[in-house]
This record gives sequence, C-alpha cells and structure tokens, in this order.
Amino acid sequence: MHITRYHYDAYFQKCKLKSVEAKAPKPEGWQDSSVRDPKKQQHQQSITGYTEAKLPPRPKVSKVGMLQYLIELLIDADLSFRFVNRPSEAAQKYFELVCGLVKILMRKFKLWVCTRWGSLSDCFETALALQPAIDRFCVTADYKTSIPPLRNGKTWNAYRMKPEEWTIIHLSHRVLKVAANMHSQLSADRTPTLQRVYPVLESLMSQWETMAKDPEFSPIKEAIEAGLANLVKWYKSTDNTALYFIAHFIDPVRKDKYVCAVWEDSYVDAGLEKFQDVFSQYKAAYNAEQLSMGAIEEDVEEEGVAAPNLCDADAWMDHMIKTNASQSAPAPDSAAAVFGNTYAELNCYLAEPIVKCQDCPDPVAWWGNQGAQFPILHRIAQDYLAVPASSALIEHAFSMSARTDDPRRGNLGEVKFGVIQRLRDVYREGRLEAIQEAWLEIDPNFDFSAIPDDIEEILELE
Repeated sequence: MHITRYHYDAYFQKCKLKSVEAKAPKPEGWQDSSVRDPKKQQHQQSITGYTEAKLPPRPKVSKVGMLQYLIELLIDADLSFRFVNRPSEAAQKYFELVCGLVKILMRKFKLWVCTRWGSLSDCFETALALQPAIDRFCVTADYKTSIPPLRNGKTWNAYRMKPEEWTIIHLSHRVLKVAANMHSQLSADRTPTLQRVYPVLESLMSQWETMAKDPEFSPIKEAIEAGLANLVKWYKSTDNTALYFIAHFIDPVRKDKYVCAVWEDSYVDAGLEKFQDVFSQYKAAYNAEQLSMGAIEEDVEEEGVAAPNLCDADAWMDHMIKTNASQSAPAPDSAAAVFGNTYAELNCYLAEPIVKCQDCPDPVAWWGNQGAQFPILHRIAQDYLAVPASSALIEHAFSMSARTDDPRRGNLGEVKFGVIQRLRDVYREGRLEAIQEAWLEIDPNFDFSAIPDDIEEILELE
C-alpha cells in the first residue's frame, strides 16, 4: 500500500494513538509532525489547508513532483467536499423538515435563468407553492445551531417577505404564466407554427392590456406596460419581412381570412405586394427549370390523417375571424381581386374553399400533395412553413451537440459527428425505437401492427 507523504502523517498518528505499528512504507521526504519545527508548520503542506493559507502547495519541478501534486489535489478536494459540513446541506435538510411540519410536499427550487424562456414563471410558481414553508424557515432558521450563519453577515429572517411582497409575486406569476404558456406551445409543437406568431403576440398583448386596466394588477401596472411596450417593438419588427404574412397566406386552413379580419387594409396591401414579389421570384425559377428539364408528374400515395394539433393561437384566429364577419360583410373576392392573370395560380388557390383543420393537421404535409395543382405555391410553402417559429429546437440541437462533443470523443470527424447528432434526434423524436429494433433483430418478420392496443394491460395481468 502506498500513501502520499501528506496523508501518511494522519495515518501514522492514528497508528500511534491505537498503539499499532505503521506497516505502510514511509514516503520519501516525510517527517513526523511531532518533531517538526513549529515555525515551518505555519506554511501550508496540503490542499486541505487552502482555506487558511489561501495558496496551494508548490509542487516539485519534476514529473514525480507534478504527479504527486495532482494526486494530493484530487484526494484532498474529494475529502473536503465529502466531509466538510456545508451550510447549504444543513439548510436544505432543515427546509425539508419544515415542509413536513407545515404539511407541504417538498419541491426542488427552480431558479430564474435569464436565457431560458419561462424560467421566471416557474421560479415564482415554485415559491408560491412553498410559501408557508419559506416563511417558517426564514423565521426559525437563525435559531438552529446546525445551520451555520450566512457568509454575508445577514440573518435568514432578513429574507422573510411581507404579505404585500407575496402579493406582487402572485400577480407577477399570473402575468408571466400567460407568456410562458404561449411560448411553450410554439416551441413544443412538431408541426409548422410560423403562422401562429402574429396571433400569439396579438393574444398576449390583448390579455396584458386587460390586466393593466384591472385594478387588481395596479401594484405591477407599470411593469405590465413596460412589457407591452417591448411586445409592440417586436410586433412591429415583423413588418420588415414578408415571412410571417406569407406563412398566414399559404396556410390552407385560413388563407387570408385572419389577416383581412384583423389588419388594416394598408397593411394587408403591403403584405400582398411583398408576397407578389416572392411569388414572381419562385415563378421565374420554376419556369427556368421547366425549360431545362421536362415536367415530371409523380403520383403521391395518400396516407392516414393524424389528429390536428390545436392551441390557443388557433382559437384566437378563429375568434377574430368570426368577430370580424359578424361586424362587417366580407369582401366578395377577398384578396383574389388584387391579383391579375400573372398570378393565376394564386387566384385559383384563393378561389378554392378553405381546408378543415381536422383534414390538415400539418400544412407542410398537405402542400406536399399539391405539387401538381399548385407547383409554385408548393415550393414556397415547403421553404416558408418549414421555418420554426421558436429557436427552442435550434437550442436543443446545440445542447445535444455540446453533450456529444466530449473531450473523450476528440477523434470524431465532421461526418460521423453529424450522423450521430441526426441519429440522436431520431431517437429523441420517437421515429426510431430501440425496442422495435431489438424485436426485428430477433424476428425480422415481426408485425408491429398486430400488437393490440391494450398490450400493456395484458402484460400487467400476466
């Protein structure tokens, strides 16, 4: 057994205390602490003394010295974290006890992360659920000797919040919860949601305006108005691009109904002009392609229709369309009257009745079957509707790549790295399942469609 010289002293003293012979070999350079010069003992000899000396021990300028230094660093750091009674652990144990006393289920605190959408709403929600336990903890924690005092010199009671402060947190949570729910809908949907950006912002602004006028929210009225000003800024920034207008226009469920019902005529006309420019660009590219190679018709096999994915944005758009229809008679030709013969495909698309939401759960998939009738709009839809409305999917991809890009995998090439990322995404989305791959490995002819829906209940009964 080998013991480094900094730990051999503790081992040697324990052997002397128990009158046992120290059988481990003495490390080179070790000296009994009982016969050392007291003046020399003032200098730090181990990493564990870092809190007193504020300096790590200097290793010998050699490979052996550096190796011994690293071993000491790892061992001492591990001992420090395992055996030192940290205030956070003692406070956490006492808080769990307080939760039991006030009969509240202990929940893990969710802290506010400024770069994460909805985290402040989750933070307030957790705090409100644990409010009785937090109040009692702040009142009694200073009298618990097992909890060391705070490092900043303050007391736990100084962090106790007054009832009016809890009221502000409660009102703020109700305001932030609206925005958090809407963002979660955009980021969680697996179908195109770009056409829901305008309705989400308009619905959010409408609800916040109602809250700002409500006397109940008067303590945070200025904060709500500041949030509204920020939303208006982002809402106006969407006027600089035709992306969102086109996404509305090529949504077969509503087409131009929503923008004509909600927007002023000048904004609709400006959006239509931008759409015409985009359509002309795609038409020129399509005509050039048809001249270079003949038109190819493909028969697309129809598949089963999935259940529609409805959210608050859909309900908001339908509500606004019905409200506008009841207040004023709709124009006979809608936006189709704006287009001339150059845009015959657009006129034909607008003249057809809108598709029911149940028949079109995924607009991109719907446009995939319309290439023969609307070849130009088909290409526009494939490019524009595929744009994600939220950056959450992109951020997830970056997070997964950070976990894959581990120093232990430093020999991965670009191609293999990309393949691994795509494979992980396939498993995450459920397009591939390990259990199915295992069954096919055992029986290649295994028919998954023959599995009954209640197979889990049958297995539990067995």
